[in-house]
Amino acid sequence: MTIFVRKIINADVRVLLYYGDTDLVCNFLMGQQFTHQLGYPLIEAKTPWKYNKQIAGFKTTYDGVIFLTIRGSGHMAPQYRAPQTTSAIKKFVKNLSI
Repeated sequence: MTIFVRKIINADVRVLLYYGDTDLVCNFLMGQQFTHQLGYPLIEAKTPWKYNKQIAGFKTTYDGVIFLTIRGSGHMAPQYRAPQTTSAIKKFVKNLSI
């Protein structure tokens, strides 16, 4: 997948990679490692992001790609944490700060 993701980012398309932090199959640690090994410059280190004034996960921003965790969610983040996931995706699409 590295080749495909780099191709997308290099075409100036922003990428959002999000993971539920309780997912054992596609766990966030491997996603975090994958995102880091893409090799893009770090813009903002791991910081909490919020939904309704509560920590909804953590965000790491690289040049061209955002790595996001959805707190308390498993494999199906849009199902388990629909409001938080929807908010993050909408903000990403509108190019607003998550």
